[in-house]
Amino acid sequence: MSLFTAAIYSVSANMAMSLTSANLSVGGCIAVAVLGLLSLCAYVWFFTIVISLLNGKSVKANLPRMTRLALTLLGLTIVACALVALVSIVTAKAKPNAVPLYAGALGGIIVCIVVCVLVLPLCYSIMKYCVETDEKVMAIFKRNYLAGWRQWGFLFIIVLLVGIIVMVIDTLVGMPNSILSLASGMRHISMMEGDSPIMPSGFGLLAFLTSAVCTFVMTFVRPWVIFVFYYAYGCIDEKEKARLAQKKLEAYEDKNKSASKGTIIDFEEVK
Repeated sequence: MSLFTAAIYSVSANMAMSLTSANLSVGGCIAVAVLGLLSLCAYVWFFTIVISLLNGKSVKANLPRMTRLALTLLGLTIVACALVALVSIVTAKAKPNAVPLYAGALGGIIVCIVVCVLVLPLCYSIMKYCVETDEKVMAIFKRNYLAGWRQWGFLFIIVLLVGIIVMVIDTLVGMPNSILSLASGMRHISMMEGDSPIMPSGFGLLAFLTSAVCTFVMTFVRPWVIFVFYYAYGCIDEKEKARLAQKKLEAYEDKNKSASKGTIIDFEEVK
């Protein structure tokens, strides 16, 4: 399963590199889109298998829920990217005296930071949706999101540490793929400038195999990330239960105090 995901991803990446070429046909664009969709489906399947280990449900029961989650997050990503692009364009046009590229980039960076701050609580609500099968997909934006927002600092530390570790691992494991991708990109640029191709005939196959192997290895890091957020979900869930229990206890004590005050006998009034 992981090898299939890696192979699909590597084909998509290698074909996407040819977007810099002027000879890319409509069929090539369609092929990239189809392979990207297959890659998304493979990752959803892989994620479903891991989640099935956590919530004890079958893959058949979890697959529709994970598909709805993936489509929801895909739509959210598209909206966020469109918002960043829109703000970048508007900012670049609103600063005629500044360099448009820098002004647009600054606006885009600010929006990205705001989006990251707002999206961070979803780490809890999404994992809660995955583990608790009675949750609805839209609940990740409602009460569960608010619970994650109350633990924003804790989630930020988790995401920061996980991001650093994953970045180091992906950098080391994916270095061969990055080198070959850079070489392929430079080849396309030189060909667009009129130079003859200087890569060996087996370079495409080598790049494909390297990308497949690197992605195959990196795929095994992803379950660890899921397990970390599963731990974070458990911690936050226990904190929320303790908070609600404390509120109920305080309400019960206040009610008892009010009741006891109402039953105090005023002996002066009796006399």
